[in-house]
Amino acid sequence: MRRHFLFNWLRVVIGGFDFKNVLTLILLLITMKPISAQVLPKGIGAYALGYRQFSHDAQLYNSDGKQYAAGDKFNLDFSSQGIANGKAGDDLSKLYQEIKKFEPKGTTNSVADEMNFGELKGDVKTSVDAKIIGFGYGITDRFTFFMGAPLVSASVDTKLKFEGSNNATAIKSRLGDLVFKEIQEGLDRASRLSEQNIREQIEVEKGYAPIDHWEYNGLGDTVLGLRTEFQGERMDERRYSLGLLLQADLPTGHADDPDILTDIPIGKGYTALTIGSDTKVTFTYLAMGWKSALTHGFAESVQRRVPEGTDKLVAADRKAKVQWTPGMDFNNTLYSTIGNSWLRGTYNLGLKRHYGDRYSGSLQGNYGTLSAESDSVKLFHEAAITVTSVRAFSQKSFKIPLILTLAAHDTLTGRNTSKETYFELTFSSFFSTPAAAPKSDVKTERKPEPKPGKGLLAPKTVAQSH
Repeated sequence: MRRHFLFNWLRVVIGGFDFKNVLTLILLLITMKPISAQVLPKGIGAYALGYRQFSHDAQLYNSDGKQYAAGDKFNLDFSSQGIANGKAGDDLSKLYQEIKKFEPKGTTNSVADEMNFGELKGDVKTSVDAKIIGFGYGITDRFTFFMGAPLVSASVDTKLKFEGSNNATAIKSRLGDLVFKEIQEGLDRASRLSEQNIREQIEVEKGYAPIDHWEYNGLGDTVLGLRTEFQGERMDERRYSLGLLLQADLPTGHADDPDILTDIPIGKGYTALTIGSDTKVTFTYLAMGWKSALTHGFAESVQRRVPEGTDKLVAADRKAKVQWTPGMDFNNTLYSTIGNSWLRGTYNLGLKRHYGDRYSGSLQGNYGTLSAESDSVKLFHEAAITVTSVRAFSQKSFKIPLILTLAAHDTLTGRNTSKETYFELTFSSFFSTPAAAPKSDVKTERKPEPKPGKGLLAPKTVAQSH
């Protein structure tokens, strides 16, 4: 009985390729650190201006924690070994197996083992920078309101290159009429493998936007929230404090577009609510603390291409409205700061954990593929140098209250995430409003130290916080 061996040609070419994971290159979660990290006195305002530049070398971590270049997502090995191992797609693997069946057992020079259709290589370069704008205001001496948003410029450039020789025509000639017509047609198609052929199947057959270049210039997500802090009185050269944070992220940034393979989600794509804490102990020249935050994302109705099976590239007619339920985020950071009232250095070691997303909808399909690899972990560290004149300003020895911070951030390891590497420069300053207390009422001088054991909690002033 004749076997029917029909090719889904796109899967022959692309195989298990999943470029949508590249979209998590840089999920730009800009937090207003200079503003949200302190409590301002009533009527005192603050503003922060920052610039963040990300590395152009886009690197990712897979589910096993192995680091690789984003362009490697395009790499496909069309040698006999790659085809036999399924690295060139299920259908070429079946072609290899079918040819093997026509050869006598024990054949030492297998025609199938001589197949070599070349190699596809990809190169992805990203450019992302953000101008950060933040604002804070002391509603009361205990509560500070803050808000901000980044202005983001992002671009992705993708190049495909086909290398090596292609002997599909020679293989077809050697097999002659011994094989079925469908296999001969498959070899004909394999002989035409090229960068242009693959590009046409992505952009024409599946209806995705051109993959050469993508760019975005606009807002990231808008952040707003409240912070309060309770501080214990100094005891034995140390002081304990507890900061509490309530923050909302509004999805004003670019979200995932199902018709674009190479875009970068600049924002979360959904509304999120964060509760956080900052526990700190301060000595004369040293402070150590632990920040923790839990974020809940609210479900959103979004457009997605719903796969029928495990295909990563889905036809345009499979696009539908689906319900997206984001997983929880749990972030923890240990930090230490050393310095005086003018200059200090800070080191952060943190862990970001995002639990898997869920999708559902009325269109029948494999919704599990949409949420594949959405469960992620990232271990990072950050070093920063800060110059501040806040204490000197409060003591009338400097005319301008400012905070200038230069930070370097890098990812140590991760799983299903990007390697986030950037430099950030932030400038912050303060201003007074009519609601502020008269200068004579703001106590900036050092208070006499209380007797040990009196750990009463009280809100801070700006001068006390630095």
